[in-house]
Amino acid sequence: MSPAILASSTIILCDRSADVSIFPELFSQYLAIISHILAKLLPLKLTQLLQSDPDKLYEMALDLRNEKAGELSLETAHRMFTMASLMGKYPSRYHLGLMNLYGEGRERNRTRALMWFKLAGSRAEPRAAQQASELAANLKPVEIRQAMNYAIQFDAAEAMFRVARRCEDADAMTAMGAMLMQGDGVDHDVTLAVEWLMRAVEKNNAEAQWRLGLAYAHGIGVAKNNEEASRLLQLSVAQANCDAQYHWAQFLERHSNKSEARTKAMSLYEAAAQQGHMPAQLHLAYALRADEAMHDPGRDPNALPIPRKTVRRSTAPHLVRSVIFFRMAADREHAAAQFELGQMYAQGLGVVQQFEEAAYWYLLAAKQGHPQAQFHLGFLHSHGQGVDQDYAKAYQWYCISERCGYALASKNVAFIGKKLSPGEKEMAQWRAESFVFNVQENHQHAFR
Repeated sequence: MSPAILASSTIILCDRSADVSIFPELFSQYLAIISHILAKLLPLKLTQLLQSDPDKLYEMALDLRNEKAGELSLETAHRMFTMASLMGKYPSRYHLGLMNLYGEGRERNRTRALMWFKLAGSRAEPRAAQQASELAANLKPVEIRQAMNYAIQFDAAEAMFRVARRCEDADAMTAMGAMLMQGDGVDHDVTLAVEWLMRAVEKNNAEAQWRLGLAYAHGIGVAKNNEEASRLLQLSVAQANCDAQYHWAQFLERHSNKSEARTKAMSLYEAAAQQGHMPAQLHLAYALRADEAMHDPGRDPNALPIPRKTVRRSTAPHLVRSVIFFRMAADREHAAAQFELGQMYAQGLGVVQQFEEAAYWYLLAAKQGHPQAQFHLGFLHSHGQGVDQDYAKAYQWYCISERCGYALASKNVAFIGKKLSPGEKEMAQWRAESFVFNVQENHQHAFR
């Protein structure tokens, strides 16, 4: 029987209560059964959850979980446990750990399970400490560190919830929506995330409009609706939200082939880029470098393109602008942007060709583990372009690039290796291994 039919049956019986007054006990029992079934089939809305007592939520969630009445029932139990946890009910955190550990109502996630067990550890829930100890013994160090990061994020989510639950602070409600949508500090719950975002949208919050617009565009937590996505993204763009500018530009490019739409999209990308939106900066840089026409903001988009061969590559307007946007992202330590800026200097695109400057940007990207930048550094050292010719260093960088996954480096490793003595090769290989180890350690540290 569907939830709608059950609900209708309850309403009909309530309307005809006079007819069943001779069976008061049976009628009461029927209503109790119907209410119990509906509680399992109809997930609680945000308003109901916020108005509930945490002890009551915990008891209802525990009842649903113990009955194992199906996935929808487990999802409802998980949502109740989550809300009770944010309200400070420690045993709820223990059960969230179990649900993540056994994959109840969601995919199994041992790292999340450890997070919840750590958060539940207290006199109120002594079982959690033993579970955490047993689970940690079977996890990798990086997974344990990730669980600790999740626990720290939960503290932020709990503090934000205390503000958001009053339903007055639009920024706090938006933050709760984002945390639930992304799984930051709490488990993913896109349906509940959408409800938080809808409340913030009612208060004209630009970030909430952008996030909810994306939800409608991709059908996350709501039915896919391009019209609603368009409306919300444009509302956010009107408030100069750079994320909305970027995604509205993408929306226009995907849903229209008209030149006016492309021109509008490029304008939106630039507006976002000027606000420091890194994906917009990179998108513009790549698009301008690939563009055959010499575009500039004041040029008629319907005019004939200016052939590339009529201008120098170092001064071509679209390439000069490409360099500007690559530099914006490179200055903020984006490895791919640093590599691409090195490419622009190496090839003289939008700038005067300077191998010394190319080597500088390649090195910055290479230190972040960019395999192609490492390969190009090897090339510069093998040919003495922008740096002193040094086959040992060239071999070292080719080895590093190969170890970081760049397949084309293998032939160069073999070729340059023939120019070195066994001792030189051994030393270069040791340095390469040491470099790769440090890069990997730095990457792990960034996620701690």
